[in-house]
Amino acid sequence: MNVYFIVCFISCRGDDFRVEFSRLGEVRSLIPKDVNVMALTATATRSLRGAVCKTLGMDNPVVVTVSPDKTNMVFSVAHFESLETTFRPTMEKLKHERTNMQRTLIFCKSQETCAQLYLMFKFFLREEFTQPKGYPDLPQFRLVDMFMSGTHPSVKESITSLIQSPTSNLRVLICTVAFGMGVNPPDVRAVLTDIETYI
Repeated sequence: MNVYFIVCFISCRGDDFRVEFSRLGEVRSLIPKDVNVMALTATATRSLRGAVCKTLGMDNPVVVTVSPDKTNMVFSVAHFESLETTFRPTMEKLKHERTNMQRTLIFCKSQETCAQLYLMFKFFLREEFTQPKGYPDLPQFRLVDMFMSGTHPSVKESITSLIQSPTSNLRVLICTVAFGMGVNPPDVRAVLTDIETYI
């Protein structure tokens, strides 16, 4: 009877993300050669796939790749001038549509940029920062919030809950990559980034 040993391999975030993954070759060395191994990853480049195969001692593996291109997704790039110029259309749309606006994530590379953009939205919207307008600046009333590694754990928990609730007021989440690990909001329709910080 064939036995399959399945390995979920994550290596795209660097060697220190999960040290255990870099040691999977040791586990593979304990398994008989006639036992099949499957390595799965969502983001591996050609060279990384080769490294994974080498680490796991896979000789002539069958490699199945699927294009990341999705017909229901649109990718676009716009010239970056400044935070205000780049994100003003989003601020105006939120001011006009309020809770009817599609859920949007804005990823920033640094906490400083994240905070600047959050304050920009807050200044632009003023009393319209909350729903209903003029309500206290508390997470459950905000149309915009911010999530980064420095955010207090209880606030992170609140934001994670709100962004996943179809009835919450939260429309725009300005965040760093600290958000996103293990979070799957069902109705996000736009993901934007301050592309200048990634160049």
